[in-house]
Amino acid sequence: MRSRGCGIPSYGCTNIDFSPSLVSGLRQIRSGGATYLEVAREGIVVERGERTTREEKVELPESWMRGFLEVQAALRLPTQTLNLAPIDLGNVLAYLKGRKEKESPRGLVFELGPEPRVTVQPWNRTFELRKSSYEGPPATVKVWGRRRLLLLDKVLGRSKAIRVRFLGTGGPSFWSCDLGDISFLLGMSPWSAREWTNADCFRLFEPQAADEALVDRTLTTLEEHLVLPGGDRAALNQLCLRGRALYDPDTDRWFARRVFDENPPDPDTVTQRERDAEQMVEKGQVQSLVTKDGRHEAMVKGRYRVMCEVGDDGRLVAGRCDCAFYTRLSLQRGPCKHLIALHRVVTRAA
Repeated sequence: MRSRGCGIPSYGCTNIDFSPSLVSGLRQIRSGGATYLEVAREGIVVERGERTTREEKVELPESWMRGFLEVQAALRLPTQTLNLAPIDLGNVLAYLKGRKEKESPRGLVFELGPEPRVTVQPWNRTFELRKSSYEGPPATVKVWGRRRLLLLDKVLGRSKAIRVRFLGTGGPSFWSCDLGDISFLLGMSPWSAREWTNADCFRLFEPQAADEALVDRTLTTLEEHLVLPGGDRAALNQLCLRGRALYDPDTDRWFARRVFDENPPDPDTVTQRERDAEQMVEKGQVQSLVTKDGRHEAMVKGRYRVMCEVGDDGRLVAGRCDCAFYTRLSLQRGPCKHLIALHRVVTRAA
């Protein structure tokens, strides 16, 4: 940085506190003077004139890092997509900024259809999203923790378009702002107090991990070309979970990256649901399998009627089960163990 030259770019990732001092430093950037930016694993430095702002890397616990990678899994799932006009979102944020809720409920209820609209609770103020558009089957989606959307207030004036991806009520949502030369993506958990790691298993929608040889070949190709328009989904999914790949939903491409210095930490990534599902498969408890019009139906453990749809890439696209877990949560926290078992039987037979 002191040489005022651009260093050799390399793979890497850092975690910093976006503090008020850093915000203030970035706000000093002007077209009339030079600003120097250093981004490294050790942190970020912004230098303009005599002013230097430095943010050191913050070490995060493993549970946070697993949650970070779980976000990536959710980002790759099929979603209900709303093309939200910046002016429509601006009207909602202006209404929120002028009020403080003192009672529940405190959600944003989106009614998606030919004429989308959103209702702000608890005041039940409805905004017609006249400049926005939605293509897809009608749906109602509720979003909590909506004051986090005030983070977008700073970029609304420069946004050309905003695309919102919903994973249904109780699921995460992703807000992508097109700023022209760059884009800004905000991923929100269902509500601000909700963790990503304890119960959410969005990665279980993906096909099983590919063999290590295929994963290694995919990694070599990805880091050679830096960007891939596609490839073996199971291998790319495994690389995302290891922090070696990044999926961009706007371009439907995969980018090389390195979240960790070497290999990622080795937590027990196999959930109890997966263990139970594997036991069902090994014991032959997925029975009477019938496939028709792309749907696979079976009886699991002799009492649960399970249905699933699997995409050409092996991803679990849709599913249904009679069990209590599915009845209570549907697919909001990933598939139940019976759906996982059926999914594995179907993909292994393909």
